[in-house]
Amino acid sequence: VIDLDPAFVRRTPADAYFGADTVRQIRFHLLVKDRGLIVFRGLLRTPGFRINDLPDRFRRSSAQLFGCAHAETLSDNYDLESIPIALISFCDQEGKLHSAVTGKADVSVHGAVETLLIVSDADSSSVSVKKEGSIGSLALCANGVQVNSENKDGIQGLLLSSSAAGSVLNGLDSKIAYVWSSTHDACTAFIQFLSGEEIIASIPAAEATVSSEETKPATCTAAGTRTYTATFTDPAYATQEYPEELTMLTHQLEYHKEIKPTCTQMGAKEYWSCKNCKAMFRDADGKISINGPTALAKTDHKLSPVSKVEATCTTPGSEACWKCSICGGYFSDSAGKNKINAPVPIPTQGKHTLTEHKKVAATCRDTGVEAYWSCSACKKLFSDAAGTAEISSPVVIAVDPNNHLYVQVEPAVEATCEEPGFTALYRCSVHEDAEKGGDMINPLGHNYVNGVCKRCGAEEPGITVEPTD
Repeated sequence: VIDLDPAFVRRTPADAYFGADTVRQIRFHLLVKDRGLIVFRGLLRTPGFRINDLPDRFRRSSAQLFGCAHAETLSDNYDLESIPIALISFCDQEGKLHSAVTGKADVSVHGAVETLLIVSDADSSSVSVKKEGSIGSLALCANGVQVNSENKDGIQGLLLSSSAAGSVLNGLDSKIAYVWSSTHDACTAFIQFLSGEEIIASIPAAEATVSSEETKPATCTAAGTRTYTATFTDPAYATQEYPEELTMLTHQLEYHKEIKPTCTQMGAKEYWSCKNCKAMFRDADGKISINGPTALAKTDHKLSPVSKVEATCTTPGSEACWKCSICGGYFSDSAGKNKINAPVPIPTQGKHTLTEHKKVAATCRDTGVEAYWSCSACKKLFSDAAGTAEISSPVVIAVDPNNHLYVQVEPAVEATCEEPGFTALYRCSVHEDAEKGGDMINPLGHNYVNGVCKRCGAEEPGITVEPTD
């Protein structure tokens, strides 16, 4: 057990402890054994050193620690491997204590020690920092050192070599830090030891298994993200994620040609759009962004008047309007503001104004026609008086060879009481052999009344008629 008493060491001049040769031997030994290196400021001054030059108290403890007799000299050829415990302590020119311990030892620090180096091939060495003690810089080049500090700020600096695996530090503030490799395919958990807010040491504690996933694909409008996930076997270490930014893609532009406007549809200027993000641009380089195609105003209608059509008894009419020769649309005004689906209709009159045409019989010379009716409004022909059976023309009656065109050639002769009469004689003007009439009418006979015939006035034979006044 080694008690470092800085009060004792400071009472002795710094040059009185070890000569240059001795320190050179110890430094060489530590260096070639890969146990670390400590700088002894203000030490390399005295060319020679003898154990007997030390004060009694320090000489006795040193001889015991080094395993040497009081009168022995520590030469350049001294076998340090045979020393079970070696202690080197000195004060620098500023009076600060520096110590180095080699071998398995339990070191207690009761005061202020500027530098303490622990070098050992054996396990289970320990360093205890008491409440009144402190270490400016603690260097561990030994395996399995137990460090206990009753003061959380008792160690201001800490150096751990690769040979310090398994060392345990108690009583110091610590936190876990995670460090990713530059390629993010590895993540290491470190235990960082603190003195106040300052990190005095960082020990690698665990390696993680790292996987990666593209959690947000890159687009032409935003960068993407690849997330690396580090998972530790020991639950004491939290799963870590590292988001790596993926470079934003370039736009895939396609051209949209200009759409010419018409009187019914607006047009649009040429533009470019991205196939991926659908963004629109005014230029082919995709530099000038637009919310949508630039609209081109509609053109004016090219209007011409449409005359009014009067309604008839069967056909509806239409009001006057205007029609566009470009789009074919109808408008109720000449300015083309009030669009209509079609000319405004005028209803039909509802009934025909009919005139009857009598039947004309066919003759031996001429055809005849059946009776028909014509409408004075719509000029249509009908075969019935109700005007429901429309015909394109009057129905023709074929020539009737028996219906001659008779002309009177002899007048009728009236029959008398005693003489016969005759009916008028008619002869066909076409067919001269066709005659009618000329029939004889028998005499009427006398119609005597009071002996006198009423028709001819003849006296009835055998009767005397008295004259009248």
